[in-house]
This record gives sequence, C-alpha cells and structure tokens, in this order.
Amino acid sequence: LNDEDIIAEIIKAPNSRKYIPINYWTKDKIIATLKIDNQSKYSDSYGLNGFPKECFSYNLYLEFIKAKLINPQDIYGNEYYSSILTKNEIENIRQIEMDEYNRLNELYRLITEDSNNIRLMSVDEPKYSVYSLTAVCKCGKALKYIPVDRRTYEMCRAAIEDDPDAMLYVPDEYKQQIIDDIRKRNDWIKYIFDDGYLSDLFIK
Repeated sequence: LNDEDIIAEIIKAPNSRKYIPINYWTKDKIIATLKIDNQSKYSDSYGLNGFPKECFSYNLYLEFIKAKLINPQDIYGNEYYSSILTKNEIENIRQIEMDEYNRLNELYRLITEDSNNIRLMSVDEPKYSVYSLTAVCKCGKALKYIPVDRRTYEMCRAAIEDDPDAMLYVPDEYKQQIIDDIRKRNDWIKYIFDDGYLSDLFIK
C-alpha cells in the first residue's frame, strides 16, 4: 500500500479507503479525492465515506463546505464524522446549511420575478443549470446572460419556445437543429408573423 498506482485504484472505491495508511491522507490528497468523487454519478452517496475522521477538524470541515467539496449533512448526518465535534460546532454546521437553503430560495424568488436576475447567480453554483433553465423558460431572452458554454440544447429550445428572438443567443451548433425541429411543428407558420428573427428566416 505504499505504491501510488495501487493506492490510486483503491481510492476509486470509498469503502476500501479504510485500508490506506492514515499518513497518506494529507489535506491536498483529501481535496483531490473529493473533487474526483464530486464528478462521479455517485457523488450524492459518497459524502466523506472512507476518509479517517482523524484527518479532519471543525475548521477543515468549514473550509471544505465553503469550497463546496462536501455538504453540511455529510458531517452532522454522520455519527462517525460528527463525533470529533462539539455540540455547538455541529449546530453551527447545521446553521450553515439552513442559511444556504434560505439564500437559494431568495435567489429563486428573484429569478422567477425577473429572469434577468440570473446574473446574480454564480455559474459555479451546483444548481446553476436548474435556475438558468427556470430563467429562460420564463423569459427566453435571458439566454443572453447564460455563459455560452452553459447553454445546452434543451435550454435553447426552452428559450425559443418563450421568445423566438432568443435565437440570436443560441450557439451556432444548435441553430440548425432547432430550426429543423420548428419546421416539423404544425404551428411553425405562426413565426412568419412574429416580425422577428425567425420570421425573416422562414420567409426567406
């Protein structure tokens, strides 16, 4: 277990990490492993699974939560990892989750009131894709505030459904497919009378 290649394989399975020597788990190694876990389709069930609790402290937990490497519930909802904390520290971590919940609810309210408020949300937020889709469904032209690399085909389709002129903000790679899809619809002719981007396109 002193071989890096062997450890690299063991790390892939959280339930086998307990066999890795505790002195292997430096802060940087934990961060690197958490980042890999968070990219996995099983990330929601990983949490802190497999890491020795002796590697952590209250301040390190706070740092990882702030960096969105772990969720507060990974700590207070797990007796093993919360056992190193005092009662007050556990309550503080619970409060962090509640504050985040309230912040996201307020942000969602602002976006549903005015889709342009999607600009208030960081693209690094885990729920950014959901909130941005909500924004463009309500106002198609809000698509212009979504970074180009985050504009999915489904999002662009939703934006066009609300406002055909949102086509101006659709990445070139999706435009022809969306136009072809519209042409297959029974109501495509209505776009000719919209006096917008698609009307000129269909008239031509």
